[in-house]
Amino acid sequence: MLEKINRAAILSALVAIPAVLFVAFQYAPVLTEGFTEPLAQKIFYFHVSSAIAGYLGFCVILVASILYLRTEDQNMDRWAISAAEVGVVLLTVTMLTGPIWAKAEWGVFWRFGDIKLMMVLILWLVYIGYMVLRANIRGEEGSRVAAVYAILGFVAVPISFLAQRLWRSLHPTVIVSGSGGMGPKVAVAFGVSVLAFIILFVALLLWRKRIEDAKSRIENIKSEMEV
Repeated sequence: MLEKINRAAILSALVAIPAVLFVAFQYAPVLTEGFTEPLAQKIFYFHVSSAIAGYLGFCVILVASILYLRTEDQNMDRWAISAAEVGVVLLTVTMLTGPIWAKAEWGVFWRFGDIKLMMVLILWLVYIGYMVLRANIRGEEGSRVAAVYAILGFVAVPISFLAQRLWRSLHPTVIVSGSGGMGPKVAVAFGVSVLAFIILFVALLLWRKRIEDAKSRIENIKSEMEV
């Protein structure tokens, strides 16, 4: 069943990502108000959407880690590590696309004094640390330590998401209450891009989970052979 769902998700992603390219560069209008370089604004369809999908991955890690500590079900542990890797990849996309816009709009790739940028960097490092931890502490002990780390580290997720609302930041607040001045075509393009990246996240997560399941089965077979 998981294999069939994964195949369907991959096929959907293969359709969804080209759809993002179309709506971003052909359908959505160029926004001139409030932008020094209006064309660079189109990077947001990839930048914001990949960030949302990455945050979704970190939420999966949190839930899976809590369930693992409650049940000690290794399947939950495999969901956590799979979501961590996919979430980090998507947040890396966010961190690579952001400086493209920043260079065009601000004239620099990165502002180290900007709290939003630094909190996203810290968030990325938190989950890089999670994967380093998983790679160096194996077995049930590693799973428990990683689960506790993931639960404590999740505090960086809401802080990074709300940073520009809590502190002064030059980073634009993309998701606001109401329309936020977003025209209908921009809203449609943004919705399509978010949906596409969520589909991509699901496809990558299921694919990565299948790999983790296969590794688990191999380890079990090796253990049985050694006995």
